[in-house]
Amino acid sequence: MRAVIQERLLTAQSRQKSYADRRRRPLKFQEGDSVLLRVSPRKGVVQFGVKEKLAPRYVRPFLIVQRKCQPEPKAVVQWFDIPIQYYVSYEEAPVQILDRKINNLRHREISLVKVLWQHHGVEEAT
Repeated sequence: MRAVIQERLLTAQSRQKSYADRRRRPLKFQEGDSVLLRVSPRKGVVQFGVKEKLAPRYVRPFLIVQRKCQPEPKAVVQWFDIPIQYYVSYEEAPVQILDRKINNLRHREISLVKVLWQHHGVEEAT
């Protein structure tokens, strides 16, 4: 009985996949095309154009001015050897302080520090 149910589930899945694949097509945009920006709601994020109870799914159309990033299959990824402990984790260690800044609030000063971490590049500094 269980084998029959699994077989029918697989049949239904493949049928639904074929229906979905008929409508799918690879998206290719050119310069000058207009695209809608999809906004996924998250907690604490200000939503675009909230006028009613519900926020819109898409933000206004944006014009594609320039195409910059083309994926390159031979791109070289920089590799870092990370020492892993026996309990399968590793510890981040600060290497250098890159920048300091003080935010002045009404009655407080908050110091912000940008830190370069071990095993990470400058673009991943927090």
